[in-house]
Formats: sequence, structure tokens, C-alpha cells
Amino acid sequence: MLQQGAGRAPLVIFLITLAVLLAGFILIALAPSSGVPLLLAPGGALLVLFALVWSYILAVATHTTEISFDRRSDTVTFRHRAVLRARHETLPLAQVIGVAVERTERRFRQKDPATGKRRMVTDVAFRPTLLTPAGPHPLLTTYTNQPTATEPARAVLRWLLQDPTAEPTMVDSSPPQA
Repeated sequence: MLQQGAGRAPLVIFLITLAVLLAGFILIALAPSSGVPLLLAPGGALLVLFALVWSYILAVATHTTEISFDRRSDTVTFRHRAVLRARHETLPLAQVIGVAVERTERRFRQKDPATGKRRMVTDVAFRPTLLTPAGPHPLLTTYTNQPTATEPARAVLRWLLQDPTAEPTMVDSSPPQA
């Protein structure tokens, strides 16, 4: 079973965010009755705003992906979970014809430390991928460095082939569609 995500961390962050949100509301509620409304009301409003921003980040950005390979049921199951959504997908194991590490080039602007000017930089990133007749099926949603992508691909390929020396192939990702 492969997992990508943070596990219990989103729940802890959510509880901390909820505590900050409540503290902000308490400060806002106490402000009119206290002798220092100029200090408490803006501070409470900032705490509420901070908590709302983190709540949005938790609801949209955090996710966990769990992948189960099951020979008995001949399936690969992808379970994608987040705070506000969940998605399950099943792929027949018989459709997996190989495992590869997908390579892509990313271009972005970066400040050159020597000159201080921004320049275009090309970076190469990788992710483990299942190969199927319908096309590649990524194991992870994000690209990463080569060793982090190669290890899961190697583990899955060795499990599929039951060969402890099997190595995944390297494939270039298709260019983005315009």
C-alpha cells in the first residue's frame, strides 16, 4: 500500500485553527465591554481572518492518497481523501502493463543570485506512473525529485513482477495540451 499525504496532521491543524478562530471571536466580543477596544477588536479580527484563511487552505489544499494493490481481487484501488471531499477509483490489475518513472520539464523564472536579475530556469521533475493500454496512470499527484519518485515505482514493479531486481523505465510526459 502506498500513501501520499499528511495523515493526522490536517486534523491537528484544523483543531488549532478552530481554537484561534474562537479566540478571535472572544476578543471581538470582549472589546466593546473592556476599556481597550482599539487593541482587542483588531486583534480579534486578525485572529478570525487568520483562522478563516487556514480553514480554506485545509479544505482545498490538503489531501491524502492511498493506493492498494490486491492480487486476490485483481485490482488497484486509489482512495483520494481531503477535508471536504473523497474520491475512489479502481483499476483492474490485469490492465497494468508496466511501471515507469515519468519525467517532465518545468520552466519558471528565478532570480539569479550573481546578477540579481530574473532568468528562465528549466527544472526536471519526476513521478511514479502505472502504464496501461489506455495511457499512463500516475501513482502520485505531484512531481518530485528522482529518488522520491523512483522508490515507489521500484517497489510496485518488484511486487508486480515478483522480481527483486526489476527497475522501472524512464518515460517523458506528454507536453501539455493547449
